Amino acid sequence: MFKDRTVPSHDVHTTVGEISLVGLRDILRRVCFPNYRYTDTKSSVVAQFESQRVPTGLTSAHHGKARGIDVHEQLSTYISKGELFWSNEYNYGCSPYVERIMAALYSQRLRPIASEFQDYFNNIKIGSSIDIICEDLDHPGIAIVELKIGGENYFEKSNGALIGPRSLTNFNNSPRNQALLQLLAYRAMITTNYPYIPVTRCYVLQARTDSIVFFGLTAEFIRAQNELVVALAGRRRYDISRQRGGAAQRGRGSRGGSQTRASAMRWLPPAN
Repeated sequence: MFKDRTVPSHDVHTTVGEISLVGLRDILRRVCFPNYRYTDTKSSVVAQFESQRVPTGLTSAHHGKARGIDVHEQLSTYISKGELFWSNEYNYGCSPYVERIMAALYSQRLRPIASEFQDYFNNIKIGSSIDIICEDLDHPGIAIVELKIGGENYFEKSNGALIGPRSLTNFNNSPRNQALLQLLAYRAMITTNYPYIPVTRCYVLQARTDSIVFFGLTAEFIRAQNELVVALAGRRRYDISRQRGGAAQRGRGSRGGSQTRASAMRWLPPAN
């Protein structure tokens, strides 16, 4: 059952009954890992595999991105419309990743029931799409799955520590931990908006070239859920105040705008 919440639109102009939302990924980056730089991780001492480099068959970074978009789209079609529709729709272009991912989910006793499920923090106007929601066949409830395609040679490399939330700053800022934070935010959305549906498991599923790996949310991450939401809300309020301050400055002149900016600074989340 859907609550009375708005659906994100590709149209930048809102109409009656719609509100504008910001994407989770961008605000999560600014709050939790603004210090991450992919180029710096190349010299990281944290290696992902003993072999250091794994052949992926890709010749360029944008090829990996294109493959990821294709797999997400095909998997969404498979889950929402069934295997027969998917195979007829993509024919000879069917991605082998799709059946591998489906088999891996069932091996964990998870049955996919929804994909690209749009959910929100309405009070702070943050929205996103959850990659996969599964029925947990072993426990009464659902499992949330964040899907990552490829990234074998950098997924667990970092160039620093997480900036927030405060209790997780002992973890590094690798893409793996970034994905776990994204997953944690999804868990917060579901448990807040649908408290009558138990969330039994949460996984980041990384589909590598030669294997599929599940990363579960640890107890430390789960305990930080409310802290993460508070940090995101603080950043969102600060951003909104800055926007209003900028509008006031344009409307009243530099002196009034400066006063408004000073007021907006009170919304900054606590320094870590």
